Amino acid sequence: MAQYERFPINFPRSSEAPLALFKAGVLYRQLAQISSSNRILERLIKDYPQSPYVARSELLMAANDQSLLRFDQAAEKFEIIGKKYSKDPISAQSFLNASVLRAGMHQYDKAAVDQDAYARRVSDDEEWIRAAHYYQLSGNEKEALKIYKRYISGTGGRDFVIRALFERAQLLFKPKATLNAKEQALTDCRAIQVIQKKYSHSLSAQANHASAGCTYLATWKTRDELLSIDLSKDSQTALELWELISKLYVQIQATSDNDWMALALADGGAIAEKLSTINPSLFKSLAITYYKKSLELAVDIYSNEAIDQAVQGLIRLSPGSIALVRPELLRTNPVEDPGDIIIPWPSESVPLKLAFDRKEWSEVSNQAPKAILGGPHNYLYLAWAHGLGQIGDWVESRRVMADCADKLSDPQCASSLFLTGYQGAQSQKYREIIEKAIKSENRPLWKLSLAQVSIREKQLKNALTFAQQAVGDDPQNGRAYSFISRLFLEVRRPELAKLTLAEGLRNTDSDNELQISMGYLLLNLRLMDELQSLMDEIKTQEIPTIRARIFLADGLLVEGKNQESNEMLSFEGGTDGDKAMLTMAKFSNSLIQNDGGKSSDLIVALQKISPHFAQANYLLGIYSQSIQKDFNTAKKYFVKAKDLGQWGKWFEMTIQTEDRKPSAQPTEKGK
Repeated sequence: MAQYERFPINFPRSSEAPLALFKAGVLYRQLAQISSSNRILERLIKDYPQSPYVARSELLMAANDQSLLRFDQAAEKFEIIGKKYSKDPISAQSFLNASVLRAGMHQYDKAAVDQDAYARRVSDDEEWIRAAHYYQLSGNEKEALKIYKRYISGTGGRDFVIRALFERAQLLFKPKATLNAKEQALTDCRAIQVIQKKYSHSLSAQANHASAGCTYLATWKTRDELLSIDLSKDSQTALELWELISKLYVQIQATSDNDWMALALADGGAIAEKLSTINPSLFKSLAITYYKKSLELAVDIYSNEAIDQAVQGLIRLSPGSIALVRPELLRTNPVEDPGDIIIPWPSESVPLKLAFDRKEWSEVSNQAPKAILGGPHNYLYLAWAHGLGQIGDWVESRRVMADCADKLSDPQCASSLFLTGYQGAQSQKYREIIEKAIKSENRPLWKLSLAQVSIREKQLKNALTFAQQAVGDDPQNGRAYSFISRLFLEVRRPELAKLTLAEGLRNTDSDNELQISMGYLLLNLRLMDELQSLMDEIKTQEIPTIRARIFLADGLLVEGKNQESNEMLSFEGGTDGDKAMLTMAKFSNSLIQNDGGKSSDLIVALQKISPHFAQANYLLGIYSQSIQKDFNTAKKYFVKAKDLGQWGKWFEMTIQTEDRKPSAQPTEKGK
């Protein structure tokens, strides 16, 4: 890189000078030195404004913003580049990049315009359909229908005719649409069925999916009638309509399309829940069954539209069912990680560090309090806390870090305390210690700790801001990418969560913990091809970490390889902390496999570690709530889990511990 940087200084008029600077910018980017990359590229643009590498430099600088997770800024720059260099091939790439980012942020109005611009440049039918979809999501039905009309006329072939007809049918068949509009929607579906019947063996998967969607659309009229009917006046008509829609659901099942079946079952659950007011013994259990089956079939827990209705229905009727239906809610998501306790060792030799480097954690825990008597340095407290975490005593570990923060007003101790899940009464005091220190010394992990405490106070915007600042200050901070990815999942932005981890893996040269975070995301989104590729990569590691082995076990379980999954966990952990992680993993796997005997065998071990681990309390709470139906005990475990740092929307959803009566009128689900 130094040679590339010096070349334009030594030979400023050389035609190769801009190329040398561009190569230096690329290399700095590859090393995650984003600020240096931008510095070099800005120099290229300023010194050689007529160079063909100017456009590429601007594109790379936009990509650098994306790498630092500044998605709004990156999208805006991509859009500017797309317009500025409209006749250059990079224009298409720029608009595509912007479209992906805008859609990920759910800015569908801008995503539609960007996707439209991209489709115009590449003349690809699939890209036009995607543009119409974004217009539809943004509420601009006029532009969406304009594109669908073009394909209905035959442009693109019969596959696109079917898909465009179905998309138009969905737009036309709205709750308050005119009878003519609804009839046109049904006419579109009949046209699809004619084509599907004639060419069923040559249609694409997307076309067959659209055709099956018409079977679901045919239920909407009856569904809307049932959800709006006054049962006190017309219960007999409601029961007759239920018989009718039940037969239609059988037809949807015959299509073997799980997406439409998940939506239909969510609708069916809402209807059955309403009908339970006239026949509780029949319809309440049926509603629970429908909601649970809908959750099982829904592919993406973070964005599938069947999820909200099914989850809310189960919260009302059977809150303990949710976690058992969705395996990802039982998988290990540890709050406690000794790696989050960063020790600022002094440059001179410290006796305690020898035991620390040898991973003699009991010895570290014994030596540290004696060493502190000779001088209460922050690194001694943190090494002590780290050792306690490694042997699984997280209550004592946090006490030591809090003691350090109290006695020394030390930001490093306060930061590590927050990073490992603390959310106690002294949070504001420790926050102020960190904020004061940041004014004179900017440390990325301190900002990340402020993000952690912000999320536990349900301040998502502040949490994201602090975490993004941590990435900007240190693009190789793997913990920040994992945290931001989880934040995006909290607000249902799975595309941005995945993009965040991808950028993190690139900037950190495939950090092992980030690999596992990406693995769980792929697993939860059921992106099986990508998941298998990542699992194969992790399997090649000479000595996989315990977290890696637990992830592989979870992945094998999803593939239906229960025996191989159990074998992956059949080893002895080294420290007490390792053994605790294995216990939690084995227990969650036993619940997923519905192996009641194995779950019962592990209860004592899980209870033994529960005073220290948030995840252990969460799992015990789920077991008490869902299996034993002991809501009082479940509530105690959930409170403890929260005290120890557990957080998140799905955590809150699965810890409802009171029986709830069904609402008289479930909220009508939109199309």
